[in-house]
Amino acid sequence: MSQDSELVPGPTPSGETILPPDTKFVEKCRAVFADDVRDYGWQFGRSVLSRSKRWGLVWRADVTSPRSYPARVVVWWPDPDGESYGRGHIAVAESPLPTDN
Repeated sequence: MSQDSELVPGPTPSGETILPPDTKFVEKCRAVFADDVRDYGWQFGRSVLSRSKRWGLVWRADVTSPRSYPARVVVWWPDPDGESYGRGHIAVAESPLPTDN
């Protein structure tokens, strides 16, 4: 599938600029999945923050649960300083993220 036809950011950064950690932004992203973390006993693992021309800021985090396979949450915020809402999806984690920030 070409990037032009993708409906959501992929599970790994591709053609994106890796950014240093931003604690305030990461907390906003974690809040998108707060109910799932509570309900499924997820634990966040490695994460990476990037900037995409198409998606805006993108935060990816590996998650584990005692009841499921390793997965990755992907949250993107087209306008993180504006009034927009973060969007998120769960992706298959074929391998751990390469960095932890």
